[in-house]
Amino acid sequence: MLNRFQLSPFRAFALIILCSASAAVAQSPQAKPSPTPRRPLAKPVQGSRGFEQFEKRDASARLIAAGATRGGIETSSHLANGMANYRAGKYEAAAQELRQAVEQEPKADDPHYVLALVLTETGQLKEAIEEFKKVIALTLDVDLKIFSYYNIGNAYADLAQYDNAIESYKEAIELDATLSKPHNNLGLAYAALGRMSEAAAEFNQAVKIKPDHAEAHYNLGIAYLQLGKKKEAQDEQRVLAGLKSELAAKLNSLMHK
Repeated sequence: MLNRFQLSPFRAFALIILCSASAAVAQSPQAKPSPTPRRPLAKPVQGSRGFEQFEKRDASARLIAAGATRGGIETSSHLANGMANYRAGKYEAAAQELRQAVEQEPKADDPHYVLALVLTETGQLKEAIEEFKKVIALTLDVDLKIFSYYNIGNAYADLAQYDNAIESYKEAIELDATLSKPHNNLGLAYAALGRMSEAAAEFNQAVKIKPDHAEAHYNLGIAYLQLGKKKEAQDEQRVLAGLKSELAAKLNSLMHK
């Protein structure tokens, strides 16, 4: 559980980043993430049936939603200004402030982390990955390491570097295997490489951790179809009928093509 740590106010709201639509993922109450579409993954090798992807930065923006009021940040500092611009969607201005914050405090994890989020939003994924890696090297906070590995995995997936994405998701899972979403995204990376049995295993783990994780149920159903396991896919469709009707209908349509 992510909330097993004693966190500063900044770390407390940082816990949001790995949350799905329910508090069951991060074990603390959250609002439903605002969707941000991510780049479609490659088609599975056996056909055009697609997987349901999570948002690549579904809750990252809310990491600093309360940043200006957290203890220890002067409201006139480069970090605070960068946070404010990030929240306002002024990414160029945010990056400028955050680069100055990093220059002033090169060994502080917070400026590197927020700068990485800004760079991700502007599509500068390779540079974002390097900033997340700096966070991992600098921070003693296990949560920030998890967040960074997870975001690195998403960035690599968007760059179609699925082997690297797989390794990053595995690092996040090694630090905390009780989170559903990294397992789901790891499954998506396996699926992009046509490694369908491994994808199904990760989707299955995701729904074991979080039984109401509708997207993971859908992805598991698609993986079963790809593996020729129609009965198991039907079982997932029935579960989805009680969770998310649109995904249930979508899976049902695919089963009858």
